[in-house]
Amino acid sequence: MSGDLSQVMADITPEAMAKLMQLGNSVQAGAPTPGSMPSIQSYSLEPVEEGDEHATFRVTFVSATGKATLEAQWQQLMGQWKVTDIGLISAEVTMGEAPN
Repeated sequence: MSGDLSQVMADITPEAMAKLMQLGNSVQAGAPTPGSMPSIQSYSLEPVEEGDEHATFRVTFVSATGKATLEAQWQQLMGQWKVTDIGLISAEVTMGEAPN
């Protein structure tokens, strides 16, 4: 994973970014979010729904302390694909460790 924050900023709408920031502030019962996970080791993408002008994917991020699954909706805006909505689907801690 490249960790290219400038590319993330180019591919996400301000509304979706606000939701993503809220996820980082609302960790429940020590469950991880991608932002709270140390050194993400891997990720997987699962298509949920696809159309001509939108697509929804589930993205699961895995680290040594757990995994978190987000659902992201992409839409074409002014000819470019952008993340327009995002939400936490599930999160779990592994090996009894809570994220920092």
